[in-house]
Amino acid sequence: AYQGIVQVINGGTISNAIAGIRAGRYENPTESGGTGNHEFTGGIVQVDGGVFLNNRIAIEFLSYSQTGVSYIRNSTFENTSIMPASIEPLYFVMLKGINIQDISNCQFINHRTWLDANDPARGSGIYAMNSKLYNKCSSLQTPCPPTEYYPNTFTNLFRGISASNVGVFRTVSIISNAFENNYRSLYLSGVVNARITSNEFIINTPFVENGGYGMYLDGCSGYWVEDNEFRHNGSNATGIGLIVNNSGKDPNEIYRNRFINLEQGISAQGDNKDPESNSGLQILCNDFVDTWADILVPNPEEERGLGIAAHQGADSQNPQHTAGNLFHHHTSVDFNDINNEGEDIIYYVPENVDQQYLRVYPLEYTVNTVTVIEVMLLDDWTYNDGCPCRLEYGGGGHEEEMKQQMAESGQQAHALQETLELMIDAGDSESLFWDVYMSTSPEAMQVYQELMTASPYLSDTVVSAAIVKEDVLIDAMLRDIMVANPHTAKSGKLLEELDQRWTPLPEYMKAQIMQGKS
Repeated sequence: AYQGIVQVINGGTISNAIAGIRAGRYENPTESGGTGNHEFTGGIVQVDGGVFLNNRIAIEFLSYSQTGVSYIRNSTFENTSIMPASIEPLYFVMLKGINIQDISNCQFINHRTWLDANDPARGSGIYAMNSKLYNKCSSLQTPCPPTEYYPNTFTNLFRGISASNVGVFRTVSIISNAFENNYRSLYLSGVVNARITSNEFIINTPFVENGGYGMYLDGCSGYWVEDNEFRHNGSNATGIGLIVNNSGKDPNEIYRNRFINLEQGISAQGDNKDPESNSGLQILCNDFVDTWADILVPNPEEERGLGIAAHQGADSQNPQHTAGNLFHHHTSVDFNDINNEGEDIIYYVPENVDQQYLRVYPLEYTVNTVTVIEVMLLDDWTYNDGCPCRLEYGGGGHEEEMKQQMAESGQQAHALQETLELMIDAGDSESLFWDVYMSTSPEAMQVYQELMTASPYLSDTVVSAAIVKEDVLIDAMLRDIMVANPHTAKSGKLLEELDQRWTPLPEYMKAQIMQGKS
């Protein structure tokens, strides 16, 4: 009820700290953390116009399940050239099981550019574990309209954003941010219903195994990935745009993104399909320009069942149902349009196409695993008709908010259910029932104390067992137990059993029990 609060405003600066702000307490703290004491979390941090320079961690939130009023806005986070070489920064902002309003219109910059791109000493932007992450202002107070997005920038970092979920359903919304010259710009793991739209990824890291990337979706599902641009600005194609790993059986989509001057556009690896229903990941309406290789479905282990959805697009006269990707047709790379090492796919393209969109036909692909089927449409296919922008309707706006609210409400219900199960009958109903049911008169005080300790969370089953043990629990003991569990007065079944005891309770004791009804 009485949380600590810190505000950093109007150019207020925190620099050269192991942790600039920590909302929580570590027992036996070290530079890398310590053991979190969850009785001391939930501090409020409100940053608007703050400056954080050369800190190992700028702001760190420890686990706190309640929705807070913390936010980080209009602020600058920097590692400068005067930061000691011996210091290895971690993340500017670390969220560990926390819900904050938003992180918006902030700059996360590393100026120690002499370090190798893959050197963690460059520092990283935002780390979110089991936490909500938005750059949409959620405050209803001005100057933060709740429907507007305020982009962040991530520059010269080892990682831009890393967000992971383990056993929870907290989602992220990353919209219109700019990622430039980061080794790994955006990594999501186990995140459901994420929205990643209209972001810019400028990539300068060569494409190698276990190397850098623009975006990596690891074990995620239900995502909305649209209108992102992945690009290298140099003279030679460099880097990989998007990696999808093990998104599972759900009908996910990578839809209408741009890949420019890259070695590899999209790599869909691992398990991204349902072998029985043929549903799974579809790669649709993406535009590849000056890429050496557009779509890759690798399967280095040659395992059966791996790959993407068996049907890419559909056999339909609706122009929006064809796959709609625009290929680059690189001339010196084998299978540069679609290289499918997974299970066979059928790829649907329009037969009648406006001449400026002939790139919709894949030319170089693995013919033994890809079957291209042309579909006659009523009118010539165009990119705008076949691949309409979804940012203004289906998949966005209210639907996004509803999905997020449903996921969060489901998580809250799940957490409450787990808490309730731990509280009812001290977490072990079966054991407590048998302790009561098998008890004898010499054990009366032991059983009484055990039941009172578990109150007021006794189940009706355990109370029912106590009612029939007249030879163990005397009237006053049973009265105390039922008064300590007032919900028992609302159970017609328990009250009926109470009246059926060989020796009925005195009326005044029964009246005391019945007070629990209100």
